[in-house]
Amino acid sequence: TRQEPSTKKVIGVKSGFIARAMSDRHWVEERIVLQDEEICFHHMERSKIHFHISLSNIIGLSIPDNENTPHLPSFYYLQIETFGRVTYLMFRSKEERDSWMETIHGLMKEEHPSSRSFTNHLIEVDDPMHEFLHKSNMWDCQKRRILNCRTYSFRTRRTMSPQETLEIAEQALIKVMSLQPKGPNDSDLIEFLDYAAALKDADAYSLNEEERFAFFLNVYHIFIMHAYIVLSPPDSSLKWMSYFTTIAYQCSDDIFSLAELEHNVIRSEMSYPSQFLSRFILPKSHYLFSLARADFRINFALNPGSLSMPTSSVPLYKAETLNEQLERVTRKFVRSAVSVKEKGSRDVTLVLPRVCQWFCEDFGPNGSTSDVLVAIEPYMSEEKRRALQMIWNTKKKSYEIGLFNLKFLHYNFECRFLTLEGDHSSNIADD
Repeated sequence: TRQEPSTKKVIGVKSGFIARAMSDRHWVEERIVLQDEEICFHHMERSKIHFHISLSNIIGLSIPDNENTPHLPSFYYLQIETFGRVTYLMFRSKEERDSWMETIHGLMKEEHPSSRSFTNHLIEVDDPMHEFLHKSNMWDCQKRRILNCRTYSFRTRRTMSPQETLEIAEQALIKVMSLQPKGPNDSDLIEFLDYAAALKDADAYSLNEEERFAFFLNVYHIFIMHAYIVLSPPDSSLKWMSYFTTIAYQCSDDIFSLAELEHNVIRSEMSYPSQFLSRFILPKSHYLFSLARADFRINFALNPGSLSMPTSSVPLYKAETLNEQLERVTRKFVRSAVSVKEKGSRDVTLVLPRVCQWFCEDFGPNGSTSDVLVAIEPYMSEEKRRALQMIWNTKKKSYEIGLFNLKFLHYNFECRFLTLEGDHSSNIADD
């Protein structure tokens, strides 16, 4: 016989016992207490609060469809929607579920008006980390917190085809980029967050190398914009490191932080930054779906929104046009950020972006400045290429390091929102 939990009194408008979904595959029994301004979830035997939902943050209260609940027909379900997540509750009886739904509805009407704006919501959220980030017990999260966790998938879904996997990333990128220019509203934000949650079911393993390349570049920029919109961008190097190693995405039956996505998935066959501490701070994770080839152009394609990037605009990467897109992005970056100035017959001053110093080993076998110049010279303007010929050693087939002054641009860790090249809004599939 099941032993009933303690009935130790917890003061509130209403209290009872429910099960709450902690992940796609795990539920936990808790004491639920409805207060005047929030719903609290306590340990069954103690008063410690595990989780809470402010009534002012609730945007929806409903009974989920059968397809969106576990296959346990003897229980009854309720879902509570906020912008950051959908909280799923399991009740023993229909009467108990309906009673809670009616009581919460009543308090919600008293707590806030029926219409609210996206901008006001973000201002009202006291703790965005609590609202939008989730520590899943499905994974060994350590310090990572999952961002694309608004909804759960309780039933085993069919495997996404390569085309579906590519399309869900493309649609999510189009949607997140469309939030900024026109002033996003509630439905736009929720639709994007649901697209981001759908990436959990993507199947990167089914993609070929070109498709995987385009997919993860798009996911990187989705991830960046998702984090910046709901948590705001980092504004210093110290915040940058914590930010990029803590915030994570669940995708293709695994999880990765922004740092892991960049260095262990996209740049998995490339060098770590040259800074000494980076080799100890950056993660060393391994993913079976990581890219299998190195390409120095990745250094110019990954755009975290830093003010040091020549542009805030990124392409919608596609496998069939990937090489042309990487060529265009690299040419645009190099022509904007590389400076070559002549001061005499053999006196040249060269200014390079900081990524060419941090990831110099990506550009050639020796990781030298000459290797960097050999790699990026084809992307320079004719005028700059002519200036470089003054310091080219034909016999050694390298640039004479001692014949030019070298400087690297300062890297600005302050970030801005990204934009999408062209107008792709009409490409979003109709629901």
